Amino acid sequence: MLRDKLYSTLYEQRLVARGETLVVGVSGGPDSLALLHALKTLAPELDLKLYVAHLNHQLRGADADADHQLRGADADADEQFVLWLAREWHLPVANARWDVGGYAAENRLSLEVAARDLRYQFLLGVARQVNAQAIAVAHNADDQVETILMHWLRGAGLSGLRGMAYKSEIRNQRSEVRGQKSESGNQKSEIRVDLIRPLLDVTRAEIEIYCLENNLQPRVDETNFDTTILRNRLRHEVIPYLETLNPNLRTVLRH
Repeated sequence: MLRDKLYSTLYEQRLVARGETLVVGVSGGPDSLALLHALKTLAPELDLKLYVAHLNHQLRGADADADHQLRGADADADEQFVLWLAREWHLPVANARWDVGGYAAENRLSLEVAARDLRYQFLLGVARQVNAQAIAVAHNADDQVETILMHWLRGAGLSGLRGMAYKSEIRNQRSEVRGQKSESGNQKSEIRVDLIRPLLDVTRAEIEIYCLENNLQPRVDETNFDTTILRNRLRHEVIPYLETLNPNLRTVLRH
């Protein structure tokens, strides 16, 4: 089911083209692990070259704030798992360790925003290095519902209800990729890199089933169960309650 949905989304949304190199952001969790595995099975048929990318955020408990709890040494274990997995599956891999806490303090950002910004900077850098045309991340259908509700709660208005796109151009968080100037003052010609989300039609339950059926053993982030974090509170408390009022809530919000 997941593999079929992934194939359909890649084709119908025109997310990739034959012969392209695709960077896959892999945290080690169920979503990204299922995405990488399914893409690996489709790669020969679609003539895709896959490149694994993993960023260790180097977050520690002392850096925690009210919105983002930290996993400590678990982050190092995640990194080692992804490196091992890439070797086992004979896939090239790039990894890095960046000081998200320091970046957040320097730029007066929450750790959640800082981690996202640096993660996309890292993925874009890897894509440039390997001449990839796109970066795949594992946002799923349930993430989409949570994101839409978060946007609405934060006052985004009707525009925020559109949620995440299947494909968008990824830009450097510190400077615009398109039109960035070189040291000589000339405009740099940058090849477009797309950020694609091919699992937006796949539910979290389908991902869990896929992992079980394919004997995948993902890393588990215990902070995903911490309901002091808004996204987790929506996931574990608010959305289940709203579904008692409208069992079709997830479908309604996604479409």
